[in-house]
Amino acid sequence: MADVSAETEKTRAEVADYLREFADELSPPGERPVKNDQQGSSRTPDGGKVTVIVGNESATINPPETVSFGVEVDADDSLLGGPTGERGVTFSLNWSSEDVETDDELDIG
Repeated sequence: MADVSAETEKTRAEVADYLREFADELSPPGERPVKNDQQGSSRTPDGGKVTVIVGNESATINPPETVSFGVEVDADDSLLGGPTGERGVTFSLNWSSEDVETDDELDIG
């Protein structure tokens, strides 16, 4: 399985929008919110897959109903304990490939 990753600078609002969209796509198809397209008509997203686009690459996943969800908060303070250290939050979703049908595994486009 190939990895797709990127790191870019975004505003807090942009990150919130991205995570909200990801969460909407992760929701089961019958529970997803209705979205308005550019013409103003409503549409409900199809299928149960989530596509993540990173630059010129994309990854499509179809996680099973139950996944392992993790949250990690890092505080890499300087040796002197000053406020110059880097901090971060990492969210992760993990599942066994055995829980996903063969044709629903990661697809890199």
